[in-house]
Amino acid sequence: MNAEVVGVARAKQRIRLSDDPDSPEFVLDLTATSLGRSLTRMLELANGYLEASGRADEAAANGDGDAYAEAAGGVAQAYEGIVAAMLGADAWDAVLGYVFDGEKPAATEVAVAVAPLVEYLLEKFNFALGVSRRKAKAKYLEPENDPDAI
Repeated sequence: MNAEVVGVARAKQRIRLSDDPDSPEFVLDLTATSLGRSLTRMLELANGYLEASGRADEAAANGDGDAYAEAAGGVAQAYEGIVAAMLGADAWDAVLGYVFDGEKPAATEVAVAVAPLVEYLLEKFNFALGVSRRKAKAKYLEPENDPDAI
C-alpha cells in the first residue's frame, strides 16, 4: 500500500532564481514568527503595489508612456520592499545583479523581469498566512462561533 503524500512544506525554504549555478540562493522564512513580524509591512507594500499597478494599467490603456514609466517606478519600489521583507535586506541587490547581469535597469524593466519572483513570494506568503490563520481559528474558536464554518 502506498502512502499518500500530504505535501507539507518546510517553514524555512531555500530558493534559487534559476537552475543556473550562478543563481543566488535565499532562505524564505515562513515561520509564524516571521509572518507576524512582516505582516504590517507586507500589507503596506501590497497596497502600494496595487495602487502603482492600477496607475500603470490606466497609463498603458491611455497610451501615456511618461505616466506608465512613473507608475512602473512605484511597482518596482513595491517589489523591492516585498523582496527585502521576504528574503532579507541584501536580496534585492542580489536579484537585480543576477537578473540584469550587473547592469542598472530601468524601472519598467524591473517591473516586468522581477514579477515572477514577487508573484511566487506573495503566493507563498498568502498560503502560509492562511494556514496560520486556520490554525489559530481551530485553536481559539468553537465551531459554532466560526464565521467561516459550514
